[in-house]
Amino acid sequence: MKKSNPIYDLYIKHVEGTVIKQKVPNEKVFVGKVNKEAATGAKLKARKIYISARVVKKLYDIRNVENPDEFVYIINNLKKIVVYPDKIYKNKPLKRGSHILVRKNRSHYYLCLIQLRPNKKQFEVVTVFPTGLKDSYLDGFNLMWS
Repeated sequence: MKKSNPIYDLYIKHVEGTVIKQKVPNEKVFVGKVNKEAATGAKLKARKIYISARVVKKLYDIRNVENPDEFVYIINNLKKIVVYPDKIYKNKPLKRGSHILVRKNRSHYYLCLIQLRPNKKQFEVVTVFPTGLKDSYLDGFNLMWS
């Protein structure tokens, strides 16, 4: 993992070496700003996106157990997914995360679900996961920008 990455630093500080479901502080770090064209096209109310140690811990508990390389890839590439999404979808009502940022990397689409914070000035990452290129997961979602 890259050491100049604030998400990696958050992982080292609060997550590395923890046991599954161990509580971690809710410290947040800035991931990046959705590029202006994508944010405007999708009519996002904010461009800044943050991630909390709790979300990194959740990703660690799930992705690191299932596929450690996937966890490392997500931590090292989350900024690219956030700043330069290929598509932005509106999430379905009653689902966690208001929008889905999608970026094609390697042999997957990476989906980053984000939720507008109560201050309505920034988003926070809810989760990130890969899906196959032929997966129909996004069928039925409202495409906001591509």
